[in-house]
Amino acid sequence: MKLVFLGTSGSFPSKDRMCPAILVEDNFLIDCGEGALHRLLNLDVNLDTIESIFISHIHADHISSLPMLLWTMWLQGRKSKLTIIGPPNIQEVVESMLQLVGTNPERFSFTIQYKKIDGAGDLGEFEVFPVKHGVPTFAIKIGDKLVYTSDTAPCESLIDFAKNCKLLIHETTFPDEMKQEAHIHNHSSPFDAAVIASKADVEILSLFHIPPPFQNLEEKFITQAKKHFDGKIFSAKDLQIFRI
Repeated sequence: MKLVFLGTSGSFPSKDRMCPAILVEDNFLIDCGEGALHRLLNLDVNLDTIESIFISHIHADHISSLPMLLWTMWLQGRKSKLTIIGPPNIQEVVESMLQLVGTNPERFSFTIQYKKIDGAGDLGEFEVFPVKHGVPTFAIKIGDKLVYTSDTAPCESLIDFAKNCKLLIHETTFPDEMKQEAHIHNHSSPFDAAVIASKADVEILSLFHIPPPFQNLEEKFITQAKKHFDGKIFSAKDLQIFRI
């Protein structure tokens, strides 16, 4: 399985990093934060190959690039169906965003199929699981290879969900010394991510969603996580390619 980290910044972009978006096997997009379309174009990805888009939750840093991506697909003449998977209000949110920018989706040259998630479930090619983030937010698991937590406070249920997976991509928005603040805002620290990774017996832990104020502390984040997880740890970078 090939992953391309299109955007790895948390909350808002920085000069070097875009907001959360991960391309899986060239045809499945996980989240679509600010800058996702630009990264796809930089990589010469044929947008027609993207069959499905999974939106973990509707916060701006995870969905803001979606209207422009859909607009570009349309203007490039896309014909094939696109599936958008997300929380229960995903269709209303996407259509409202399009209307606000003067775009009626009925004008599109392709159809959009919406799959609304309202709880844990097996959707065939992947599984989803609700996490703790204030608004409906879902982690995703693809086989036994990948679990992406999206934004979440420490969530013990993720231990079973991620059990024995190859790669756990876990958000670490705040450093350990700000762990209490992280939890107040429904986010996690390196300690939180490492404990989940250790208890779930995952092989590799990727720290993700580090916001611009802390991006110069990545080595510190990794050091903090290593105290509680013995496996491989890395902090994801924009345009990084990872194969599982």
